[in-house]
Amino acid sequence: MRLAFKTVVVAALTGVLMATLSVVSASAQSKPTLSRSLVMAGEKFTISWRLRPAIARTVTLQYQSGRTWKSSKTTKTAASGKVNFSASTRSKSRKFRIYAPATTVAGKTYRAVKSAPVTVRTRGQSAKLNLSVLANGAVGATAVVSPGRAGRKASLQQQVGNSWVNVVSAKPMSSTGRVQFGRLGLADDLAGGQVSGVGMAARWLGPSGFAGAETSSCP
Repeated sequence: MRLAFKTVVVAALTGVLMATLSVVSASAQSKPTLSRSLVMAGEKFTISWRLRPAIARTVTLQYQSGRTWKSSKTTKTAASGKVNFSASTRSKSRKFRIYAPATTVAGKTYRAVKSAPVTVRTRGQSAKLNLSVLANGAVGATAVVSPGRAGRKASLQQQVGNSWVNVVSAKPMSSTGRVQFGRLGLADDLAGGQVSGVGMAARWLGPSGFAGAETSSCP
């Protein structure tokens, strides 16, 4: 009986040790990653996280407001523990984190955990328009939009009275924000005219609208 008693005690202590290690593992979480940490106001970005141990469980994206954390959206992780949240902000700076409440899976209890916070900042948009006379006497137009987003489309607009009219529509920009509008016409035909502004012709992951540009007179 004495030997049997010792066996029971050892087994119980081992169980306690294993449970302690499980809790430590669950709380040692990695920091979420951001698809972009500097975005335009309203531009969508992705927050990705992997929880350990790898189980499917409910998680909530939270953002900091003052001294409190508010819930934004809730979903479930994959069985691998991975989760991706799509988010946006119009604040100059906003902190996000992912929170996983306590849960029981297959009879095993996992305590609540939260990720370290990550910070997303916003920036303004701008555009610079350049008109130049080409070798054949035609006027060419280019623009540089900041920040650049490959595939985002921009239109060249001219102000006519109180309205803005498209001169060249929906040209895609490069990752550096450069847009080639091409040939506008002959310099002699356009002399004295003005082509002003670069307007965004299509939404880009949220933000749209006038980006702004200096008025450029035709040479």
